[in-house]
Amino acid sequence: MIKRICIFGASIAFGSGDKKFGGWQNHLKVWFGNRGQFQHVFNLAVSGRTTNDIIERFERELLSRKSSDIDDEVLAIVGVPINDSRFVLEKNQIKQEISKEVFQSNLQKIKNLAGEYADEVVFLEMTKVVDEKTNPWDKVDNGHSWKNSIIKKYNKILEEFCKKEKMNFIPMFDLLDDQDLPDGLHPNSVGHQKMFERIKEFLEKEVLTR
Repeated sequence: MIKRICIFGASIAFGSGDKKFGGWQNHLKVWFGNRGQFQHVFNLAVSGRTTNDIIERFERELLSRKSSDIDDEVLAIVGVPINDSRFVLEKNQIKQEISKEVFQSNLQKIKNLAGEYADEVVFLEMTKVVDEKTNPWDKVDNGHSWKNSIIKKYNKILEEFCKKEKMNFIPMFDLLDDQDLPDGLHPNSVGHQKMFERIKEFLEKEVLTR
């Protein structure tokens, strides 16, 4: 039985933007508590990071939370960082922080690590942005930008990878409306609630019944 849930990702998985409840992962924690189930939910997301960071910390974070009880299973939820699609403009040319080739390779590395240190893994698709607010994003002065057209390309790689490798995949790009993204990038309380509801539905149907 799954008793430990480890959440990886960046600012959205961390809960940024939800000033009311602290993010979808807090909803998840409360939901498990209301079900009368004793699950530990660990939020291991770090704002601003990419899949490179997840790979660096994955083994260490899971090992430190693994129980000696063989019936105490671990679920890893990977909110694939939207930062992997982040780019800057240099001489009018788009420069990706994480190339599509590296992104594909990183997904394979996460899958391999999950096979060693987790009993189940779920990948969350990147959410949409509001292009007018994130290209570039005016909340930082480093030129970081996000565009839906680029995010879709990374999401396609993720979805095709999950299908090929028979990994759990939760679509997220179609979920949020522009009004759910007041800064253009991070969901507000309503957006995080929507994310929680979709994640909960998937876990109930596809993971927790196994």
